[in-house]
Amino acid sequence: MLKNINKSKLLFVQVILLIVFTVIISIFAIFLHNEYKKEIIRNYAIVIGNVSQQYPELEADVMQELISNMNNYNEGIEILKKYGIEVSNLDELRGIDLLKNRYIIMNITVIVVMSITYIGISIYFYKKEDKRLKDISNYINSILNNDYSIDIREYNEDEISALKNYIYKITIKLRNMSENSQKEKEYLETALSDISHQLKTPLTSLMVINELLENENIDDSKRKECQEKSKIQLEKIQWLITSLLKISQIDSGTIKFKKEQLNLKEMLDKVIEPLAIQIELKDIILIENIDEDIMLLCDENWTIEAIVNIIKNAYEHTENSGTIKISAEKNPIYTEIKIEDNGCGISEEDINHIFERFYKGKSNKDSIGIGLNMSKMIIDKQNGSIEVKSKLGEGTTFCIKFYDQKL
Repeated sequence: MLKNINKSKLLFVQVILLIVFTVIISIFAIFLHNEYKKEIIRNYAIVIGNVSQQYPELEADVMQELISNMNNYNEGIEILKKYGIEVSNLDELRGIDLLKNRYIIMNITVIVVMSITYIGISIYFYKKEDKRLKDISNYINSILNNDYSIDIREYNEDEISALKNYIYKITIKLRNMSENSQKEKEYLETALSDISHQLKTPLTSLMVINELLENENIDDSKRKECQEKSKIQLEKIQWLITSLLKISQIDSGTIKFKKEQLNLKEMLDKVIEPLAIQIELKDIILIENIDEDIMLLCDENWTIEAIVNIIKNAYEHTENSGTIKISAEKNPIYTEIKIEDNGCGISEEDINHIFERFYKGKSNKDSIGIGLNMSKMIIDKQNGSIEVKSKLGEGTTFCIKFYDQKL
């Protein structure tokens, strides 16, 4: 296990220990060499001293022979053997045995000290890395208990630090996923509550109308009026359900927006076509100022859906005989579409919320609050943006920008 833990540090320590061990052994070898020289000289001194004491007149000759004449080596060996001293076994010489024992003790001491040091360092590294592994285990248990507050990042370059940093990155992703999941759960609860509330009103109206129609004594004019009201409520429910399905498709990412080069003038004509009757009934003047050569890269059906909701919002807030103006400009960066009306306008309190889902402004209590939200989602998904400017009593302007992009 130790081989797999912090190899680089342990290897570094081993190299240092090897160098220290080599240096110490070298110092002991030099020391031993010097001691041997001292012992040899000491034995020479003993021999010369004994000879000089017995035969002082021979001192100079003995020294001369000892230093310069090596011819009597074999004779000297034989004499040593005669007294039981072998060249291969110098323990009999004075001090050599003591030197040998000292050398053995020193080497054993060095080996023991180095072994203990190595074992101690290895145990230290093992315990240190074992603690780090336990920290990782405890950290993972914390994550499993949804505790993402601990930060285990390290800035070393070993394997465990890399593992900790990698686990921390995974933790961040898990935390974000958990937070997003919680937000989606809260959003779903809110959405279901809003949808339930939106459906409750028309369904209640339909139940009342149905009870009136069950009355056999109701006259034909009243019956016809109830049928018309029933039709309006059913259309409202159908539009709500259809819009919510579209929004859920956009939210889930299942919709793949096409990229088509379209003539903007022709596309806006298709936008106005289904709204022409409502606009005419309110005697609203529609002004178009669109260059016929402007091309726009977008998904035609979804873009029409978005702009229809915005124009519908404009004529709903514009009084009879009012004006709605649609214009477009193109520059090297984006294509801008403006939809302006001279209707009742939007209050400062409402203008920051009009793109929020199910938000109802004070000026229009009958609004469901999903049309403009869906328009913004569609435009945002196509590399666009939408802004609104308004003043109460003066009108509202929606600015849609589609930024240039490649096919």
